[in-house]
Amino acid sequence: MVSRLKLSGQSLLLLLLFITTLPAQDEIEIRTLYQKAKMRCVSQEWGSAINLFKDLLKKYPQSKYEDDAYFWIAYCLEKEPDHKTEAFVAFADLISKYPQSPYVDDAIGFQIDLAENLVLSGKDKYRPFLYDQLKKEMSDMQYRAAIALGRLGDPAALPVLEKMFNNEDYGKLARDLTTLLQINRMSVNTPRQAEEDARFRENKVGIEENTNSNFLWFGSQRYEQYRSMLKKEGKWTEKELTDFALWHILPTDAFENYSNLPSAGEKKEWLRKYWKKNDPTPTSPENEREEEFHRRVKYARENFSDLWEPSEFKYMPDQFLRPDWPHAPWDARGELYIKYGAPDARSSQAWHTEMWIYYRYGVDFLVNAYMTNIYGKAIYAGEMSTRRYNLYGRAENVFDQTNPTSSSTQYFFGRWNSLDSFMQANFIFRNEMRYEHDYKAHPIKHLKLSLKKQSSAERGTIVYEYTIPAREFKMLDQADMYRIKFREVFCVLDEEFREVARHDIVRNIDNIPDTKFVLDENISFHLPAGKYTFYLRLEDQNENNLGVFSQQFEVTEK
Repeated sequence: MVSRLKLSGQSLLLLLLFITTLPAQDEIEIRTLYQKAKMRCVSQEWGSAINLFKDLLKKYPQSKYEDDAYFWIAYCLEKEPDHKTEAFVAFADLISKYPQSPYVDDAIGFQIDLAENLVLSGKDKYRPFLYDQLKKEMSDMQYRAAIALGRLGDPAALPVLEKMFNNEDYGKLARDLTTLLQINRMSVNTPRQAEEDARFRENKVGIEENTNSNFLWFGSQRYEQYRSMLKKEGKWTEKELTDFALWHILPTDAFENYSNLPSAGEKKEWLRKYWKKNDPTPTSPENEREEEFHRRVKYARENFSDLWEPSEFKYMPDQFLRPDWPHAPWDARGELYIKYGAPDARSSQAWHTEMWIYYRYGVDFLVNAYMTNIYGKAIYAGEMSTRRYNLYGRAENVFDQTNPTSSSTQYFFGRWNSLDSFMQANFIFRNEMRYEHDYKAHPIKHLKLSLKKQSSAERGTIVYEYTIPAREFKMLDQADMYRIKFREVFCVLDEEFREVARHDIVRNIDNIPDTKFVLDENISFHLPAGKYTFYLRLEDQNENNLGVFSQQFEVTEK
């Protein structure tokens, strides 16, 4: 009896060991199978990977890798060109079965991308999914859906895109897409656009909007800014002309911020900061860029403001410069002149049509007199641009992250599919002022500028060190030695772009032993805590050599 009990105990012990060993063996097999399937993903053997993940789900249901397997099956399907719909459904299954899985956010992101591509391929039934994501509280998914709809040319994206303008990750892309959508909105209405307008209004309900939004069903915030500045009478004040010119060169949101400032003093201060920030020669009292802007404004008003009295009255009053109609201070030629300066060549082509060529920018335009380009009907690509920027030409553009695919603006695989789209986005509708300051000197390049670390005893004392090869200057013989002479000018601007430090000195360096000698100079000054920008200008006094350098730095209290 005793031996039988002992035997039963041994059998029980073996049974317990078997029970505890089996799951461990299964765990190894599950992990091995999972890793094998993942390796198929790495080698992009999508079909084989899917089969292995499915085997894992079949052989080992409810394992800890179950939601992983569902996700990677959907991921592999997404990589297969002909399985986009299946992939969308597979991601939906994962979200439904495992709502707490860490893969859910990634799955929704993939669904947004898939929905965009499926809509693009003609399956518009996936568009409502993107509208639903616009209403989500998760800003990242909301933003990604807005970008997808923006690339599809859908105006429903506009309210959310506008909220994204100051976002560090998405801001630039949101502004670029908004510009493209606004270009489309300013086109003549078509049945397709009317259909998009209706869908926009239908799906707009429930979308969280910025209450300050000024986007309209027709046109855009930019269009409304334009209309608010038109005048019937021919007299324009200098401020009115300046504001209209700023509308051509500033981004829409920046111009709105400027326009909404309550007082003339605040606007003046805003402009002071803007021009100081864009000063090509901050170490000098002149701001050549600002001076060039005002010269262009004056020239545009004097030379491109002729009014036209058409015999027909079917034209839009805010497009033509016609007596007794609200009109702009200059026509489309004035807009080009303010943005890009005088053309390198200019000639008449047809009745009130001119060819403007900018060889320095590699672009030319056909531009109409007596009318503005508010509806995109006064400025077109010229012959040179047509050759250079056609579908098979260069692919450079300012919207290199976007893939707009609306009916009138498309961009595939690094190239715009329409010359008009490329020219509108990069030149015609782009808000900018191109000005390249000519220093008229040989540039000094090989300078190293560094800020010396402050010690606790020297808090507030700033020491900048720069090293530069003596051969960057004209080296004059002096017996067996050399000498150089250069002017050193520096200034410091604070966060408000106000000058807080300046120094101007002429340095004579004698007894330079050879042409390989390297100068090592220090510049010191005192500042309170804050953020600053340091500008340094070196002018060779014996030859026309010039160097202009800058660096941002911060002074801390501790």
